[in-house]
Amino acid sequence: MRPPRLRIGDTIGIISPSDPITKKNSQLLENGISYLKGMGFKISRGAYLSSIDPKEKAADIHSFFLNKEVKAIICSQGGDSAE
Repeated sequence: MRPPRLRIGDTIGIISPSDPITKKNSQLLENGISYLKGMGFKISRGAYLSSIDPKEKAADIHSFFLNKEVKAIICSQGGDSAE
């Protein structure tokens, strides 16, 4: 399967399936979001970006897959500790 290309104005969901977003790395997240917004995309943040609970992380992934407005999902960082 090949998804359609992103278009200006499309919504991108940001999730954190591995390590949580903390105060230490929150500015990096904000920089990335600003970059994507500058390209013309809308951003939807996962509800559990700062969570360490795998069930909450999975809920973010599931909610974006079910949301027809979200055209792409981007992981905030890493992947070293994803379960």
